Amino acid sequence: MPFQQTVTKIFRSGKRAIDKALPKKINSQYLLAENREEMNRLKKDICAKVVVYARENLKEGDKNFTGELSESIEVVVQDNNVSVVVKSPYGWPVEFGLTPGRTVNFDALRNWVEGKLGVPHSESYEVTLKIANKIKSKGIKPTRFFKKAILRLVKADGARVSGNRKKTSKFKKIMKILKRINRIRKKVSKFISMKGKMKS
Repeated sequence: MPFQQTVTKIFRSGKRAIDKALPKKINSQYLLAENREEMNRLKKDICAKVVVYARENLKEGDKNFTGELSESIEVVVQDNNVSVVVKSPYGWPVEFGLTPGRTVNFDALRNWVEGKLGVPHSESYEVTLKIANKIKSKGIKPTRFFKKAILRLVKADGARVSGNRKKTSKFKKIMKILKRINRIRKKVSKFISMKGKMKS
């Protein structure tokens, strides 16, 4: 399974906790343009926070030597879909690790040994060979930097929204508006059905 599809699955599973707060059925014809814009802005904010937390996790885990992996994490907007994309090929082994028996790119590993560990070029071949053999025999432990970012987002924002009841967040305001719209829609459909019964 490609890394992007897997990341999307992780993101969706973490996002379920946020989605539970939304009404089960939102009929788009009853949503005002301002509400759609606000929902899209909220999606972008959520994705932007996931990117920030994922980059922080990489930095804290000391997995961001070149910065390529961190910079490859970005928010992508297509139509009404907002998602987080990890474009670097290193995303998979850093997130999910490698099982024993798998090999890594020797040249890329050698560049890492020279840059990160400060081993001179004349000695880096032997050091890289030892590390590559260790990876092949023992594998690489997963860091789950992306999953941790989503869990951190859900924990931080969930606690803020549910813990502080006096201050109403924008999310709560949107939820109140959506509930009001839903009640109005139900009343209108009930009125229409009653009027239809009266005519017959």
